[in-house]
Amino acid sequence: MPLNPKQLADEINKALDVRDKDGKLPPTTTEMELYATAVVTTLQTSLAFFPPNTVTGTANAPGAPVLDLAAMNGTFLPPIIPTTWLTIMVGIGGNPALIVKEATASTLYIQSAAKLTFDQGTLQGVSTATPTSPGNLIAGGTGGYIDGLNGSDWAKQVLFPGADLKTTEKVFNAVSKYIRNNAIITFPPASVIGVFASPGSPLTAGTAVSGIIT
Repeated sequence: MPLNPKQLADEINKALDVRDKDGKLPPTTTEMELYATAVVTTLQTSLAFFPPNTVTGTANAPGAPVLDLAAMNGTFLPPIIPTTWLTIMVGIGGNPALIVKEATASTLYIQSAAKLTFDQGTLQGVSTATPTSPGNLIAGGTGGYIDGLNGSDWAKQVLFPGADLKTTEKVFNAVSKYIRNNAIITFPPASVIGVFASPGSPLTAGTAVSGIIT
């Protein structure tokens, strides 16, 4: 399921688990919804990138599907910066310096900790290699995900004086889990490439550029 700010705000609200006198969760706040929008919009305006040799696979017969394509240790390129995050968070009010600190720390953390991944079978492509001539991988696909984010680590990066660590961890555990379970990475056809020496050979220089995050 693609990322949705309202759903993420609801997950943050559930994680905080602050109940009214009747034991019910209150509605999500404007602040929660703005924060969730900042997270989701920042990711959805970023591009996924798998550096050379992070896409793997084995060539079949010329023109036949490459069945074992996979990719790991992807990142964001260009790197995520806090501009979009801050533009949205202006509406939340509060201390501007703390908002800048949190946005900067969060985007740096996502950039450094996130591991973009495509499990085997989620990328589809063919090899043009023949028994007498090397060839190329031409591929694309959808179903990649963002792994590697940890709520406790994230909370420590953004914690400001006077804030409660356990409460902050609840928020970022919810955000990390939501991103892992819902973000979808897609590479258009022919944006996943590499070289095969011959049928049966492993992919070399496998890379993927300009992946879309939804």
